Amino acid sequence: MSRPQLPSADPRMLPSKTQRKHEMHALQALGVDLVALDPARLASLALPEPLVDAIATARTLARHEARRRQMQYIGRLMRDVDPEPIRAALAAWKTGKDFWPGEFDQVLAAKSADDQAVMQGLRRAQSLCNAMPDLSAEASDETMHFFPAQ
Repeated sequence: MSRPQLPSADPRMLPSKTQRKHEMHALQALGVDLVALDPARLASLALPEPLVDAIATARTLARHEARRRQMQYIGRLMRDVDPEPIRAALAAWKTGKDFWPGEFDQVLAAKSADDQAVMQGLRRAQSLCNAMPDLSAEASDETMHFFPAQ
């Protein structure tokens, strides 16, 4: 997003320096999100090549100061890009409204496997309680409250 040519006759119409700094920091923060983004999702955003190269470089930098300067450079390159579609895509991905194909099935499979493991552990605990009749009634009641009445 390059600087718009505004009429110079009325300086009150120009954004203040503070406003410009807020906008630049917002673009830099958006750049940080892009660096953290999965490469496949980043490719789907159709960003300009210099911005993609800068993001790839930022991922390789380990030193704090070098990374900070690269993030400033990414923020500078973000001025030439419309940030709203990028923000919308990131928001959709963060809220989970836009799963990649197969991603939803992977989430369901993992949840199902976790649920099965928990239920198997609870069944083992129940069989252990049933196998030990001398177990105190209080301990048995504490264990059994995990099982729904069937």
